Amino acid sequence: MRKLDIELNALKTQKHDTELQLTRIKESKSEVEKRNESLRREIDILTQDKTFLNRENTNLLDKMKRLEEKVDRTEQSLLDAKK
Repeated sequence: MRKLDIELNALKTQKHDTELQLTRIKESKSEVEKRNESLRREIDILTQDKTFLNRENTNLLDKMKRLEEKVDRTEQSLLDAKK
């Protein structure tokens, strides 16, 4: 009987330790899931920013090209006017 009581107490302690470990693992999992979701939102925002900046860059390159062509035409017009 005494041996069984000792074994029972040991098993209760082991059960308690296992439950604590399970609780810590669940908390850790929850933290990882929150971090994962946060990173997904950050990736979405960065992707949107990248798309916007790529579009802006393309627009500005087009504008720069048009302005350079205008400068070339104006310079040519000035040279023609000097002749």
